[in-house]
Amino acid sequence: MRDGWRGALALVWVVWLAAACRAAAPAYPLRYRFAAGQSMVYETRGKAQGRVGMKLNGEDRHPHLVLVELAERTRYTVRSTQADGSALVEAQVMRLLISPQIPGQLLFGVEKRHDDLVVRTLARTFYAPLPDSGQPPPPEMLAAFSGFDPGVLLAPVTWLVTPTGQTTLKSGVPWPQRLSQQAPFGSLVTFYQPFATPFVELPGRPLELGQEWEQSRRLPLPGNREETYGLDVLFALDSKRVLGRTDVVHLQFEGAATVQDRPLKFVLPAGAAVPAVLEALSHHLKGFASFAYEQGRLLEQHLRCQVSTASAVGAAKKSKYTLESVLEVDASQTLLPE
Repeated sequence: MRDGWRGALALVWVVWLAAACRAAAPAYPLRYRFAAGQSMVYETRGKAQGRVGMKLNGEDRHPHLVLVELAERTRYTVRSTQADGSALVEAQVMRLLISPQIPGQLLFGVEKRHDDLVVRTLARTFYAPLPDSGQPPPPEMLAAFSGFDPGVLLAPVTWLVTPTGQTTLKSGVPWPQRLSQQAPFGSLVTFYQPFATPFVELPGRPLELGQEWEQSRRLPLPGNREETYGLDVLFALDSKRVLGRTDVVHLQFEGAATVQDRPLKFVLPAGAAVPAVLEALSHHLKGFASFAYEQGRLLEQHLRCQVSTASAVGAAKKSKYTLESVLEVDASQTLLPE
């Protein structure tokens, strides 16, 4: 009897000890903190490579290798804050370099200086007024870009950002969206800059190591229609470390999506619309991020993804044209020292 009583007491003690250890596990606040006037500069570097081609009745026709390298530096400035902790954040691209190896696409770089822009191609350098100066761009630069003004890619964009990292575009047009509207570049531009903003969506509450949360994203389908598909991303609070004098938590994330039998519309450079059907799309991504939770600031994020698509192009005929693409993206975004 006494042995049974002792065993029961030992079991109670073990259960209490386990509960006490769990209660003592630290929880880390995962939310952004904004202050009016705060300024952050993030640098993005990435590489997208793969293959784009067309098949006629299953045989390859005009396959093209794709290789695009990106370097972007953007300043994010908190213009104002709200009572709920949200902030109006202005994004100003300071430097953008796109180095493509795709037929019809032009290597170029755009850099903002104090009172003008420097626009470089492989062959020439142009000096242009700032996007908000009210002055027209140089005609010779427009001619080099087939009428497109690359200076508009550096026009400021304003976001409303919540403490959980949800963003709403309030003014301006992000440069990937502007560039994707240019016929030589198209929808692949979406993958050149896969981060959009340096605000990973967070749960907005303290979590312990090992806990998870899910985030749903909307991404554009190929083609020129305003169509999107859903991608669910699972995040996990992986570990905690000290970086210099800053306490940092490490986040892991992974997501996947498949899409089948969706109508599309491709718009050719001449303006003609070509009907198509997205037969299959597969998208998988994986990455990590480092978050300074006491400052409420993202320090870095890294992402690798693979996207493959197959689309039947044109009206139904005896001959079947299929547009196929496979793209792998490896990109990093880093907060630069002040």
